[in-house]
Amino acid sequence: MNFKYLKKNIPTSTSIMAIIITAVFFLGIFGWQQGLITESKKSTLSPAPTSDTTTKDLPAVVASARQDLAATLKVDASQIIVEELSGQWWSDSSLGCPKEGEFYTQAIESGQKVVFLYQQKKYEYHTDAARRFVFCESK
Repeated sequence: MNFKYLKKNIPTSTSIMAIIITAVFFLGIFGWQQGLITESKKSTLSPAPTSDTTTKDLPAVVASARQDLAATLKVDASQIIVEELSGQWWSDSSLGCPKEGEFYTQAIESGQKVVFLYQQKKYEYHTDAARRFVFCESK
């Protein structure tokens, strides 16, 4: 077996790092263009919306987080207002809400910070770009 050939064609850690940085860069550009990453904006949802008017405008992961909060509070999701929705970059898989004693993948993830309002109390959730969300108790 020709080991010189194998040695030449094995990627170095530098080339792997360059590929990862390039991928993250293009993910950021295309994520922004496709609306995965958005600028900070306030929602104008009413406290008691009618049927689907609020959920259809929300990203699916934000709607899921809202449902989670509604189940926790034992109220209807339509009573929960989206006060703030802003695009974020998280430095690891904790999505900015690490729990003591847990270990997280160190990778930059795009997502959103969502602040819900129910009866004058704020509840903060962080999401990734697709499906995961976490409740930030200490925020």
